Amino acid sequence: MAIQIKQVVFKESETGRTEIDYNFLGTNYARKTYVVKKNCSIRLPKYPHTHKIGHTLMLIQGNARLAYKNAEGKVKIIKMQIGKQYFVPSDVPHQLEIKGGIVESYYPTSSYITSKAQIRTINEDFFKEEKKR
Repeated sequence: MAIQIKQVVFKESETGRTEIDYNFLGTNYARKTYVVKKNCSIRLPKYPHTHKIGHTLMLIQGNARLAYKNAEGKVKIIKMQIGKQYFVPSDVPHQLEIKGGIVESYYPTSSYITSKAQIRTINEDFFKEEKKR
């Protein structure tokens, strides 16, 4: 049996980096790893969004919050915990905030590629709305 080597895509920014493995573990799942530097904070994406596939998020290190709009249209914010997985179903508006940490996202590769054009951005900021409540 031969050793398998896979290419991982890296994108660098001032706040950290994103690593993308489009065939994670060879199971037709992709993995994105968001690494945010200490004392930096990012929101992914800048505004909430929905898409046609569900995906799983997991906090590896640091601090992160997941905001989503429930069926009644109310924004809920979850402080993510290390060791727990958070499944975001398809078509649920959501937004992720990472403060100096690492979050991984897992999703089906084939459905991610075909649904890329089906992402819908929502013109509000769930975390800014938190202050109004």
